[in-house]
Order: sequence, then structure tokens, then C-alpha cells
Amino acid sequence: MLQPHKFLNVELCVLNIAKDVILLLQTAQSIEYSDLVSHLVQRHDKKVQEMIIPALNFLFLVGKITYHRDIDSIELLQ
Repeated sequence: MLQPHKFLNVELCVLNIAKDVILLLQTAQSIEYSDLVSHLVQRHDKKVQEMIIPALNFLFLVGKITYHRDIDSIELLQ
């Protein structure tokens, strides 16, 4: 369960990173994983790298993205 606590950095939480991933994918529809990581690091900080996988897992579980293993890219589902 996603629960906030007093030490939570809102800028680097799973929901905020997931929002940024969706915004990137709305403009590009599909993006390579390495490009996604570089965009998020530029937007936030290097600390964001540890939250990218949980954010992608969250989006995959709710059915918003799919991962293409052969081309190492993430695609937004409609």
C-alpha cells in the first residue's frame, strides 16, 4: 500500500515519478528505457534512479504501460 509518512520526499515518490513517466509517454508514445532514465534524472536528480523501477512496476500493474523486451522500450497503453 502507498502510505505517506513525514519523511517522504514528495518529489521522489512513486506516484510523482509515475506521473512524469506518463507525461513523457504521452508526447512520445514509446520510449527506450535508457532515454526514460536520462529524462527523469535531468528533471529531478540522481536519487530518482532508485524510484524508477517501482514507478514502472506500479504503472504496469494498473495497466498503463507495457514493456517490449526485444527493443528495451516502454509503451503507453490507451
